[in-house]
Amino acid sequence: MKLIIGGAAQGKRDYAREQFGRGRYLDGSCCSREELYREKGVYDFQLWIRKRMQEEKEPFQEGGKERLLEQCRAILRENPEIVIICNEVGCGLVPIEQADRQYRDLVGEICVWLAKEAEEVHRVICGIGRRIK
Repeated sequence: MKLIIGGAAQGKRDYAREQFGRGRYLDGSCCSREELYREKGVYDFQLWIRKRMQEEKEPFQEGGKERLLEQCRAILRENPEIVIICNEVGCGLVPIEQADRQYRDLVGEICVWLAKEAEEVHRVICGIGRRIK
């Protein structure tokens, strides 16, 4: 698995295609876990995480993080070559709403786990990518 992180609209998708080839990159805001088993990659993975959180009972229940990590493990088992593109969401202001803080923290925690599992991690700023792992 390859993980690409960076801010919004920084050229992560173009960078992924240049580095890892063309292919179908799914929109994380609307794709299923099963679709991620067979495609080249996913962009806006942070929105895939948000969607999974919204499927849980409000507020995000105890054990929700572990259930989400298990879904991520399943994706990597089924598609070990997937390219995951995720926005950094923890570099700005602290959200006022508890659910938004949980989302920000969970995206960070999932990205930490993904980075540990990844063969490569790249960070993209202004269209310039750098391999950091």
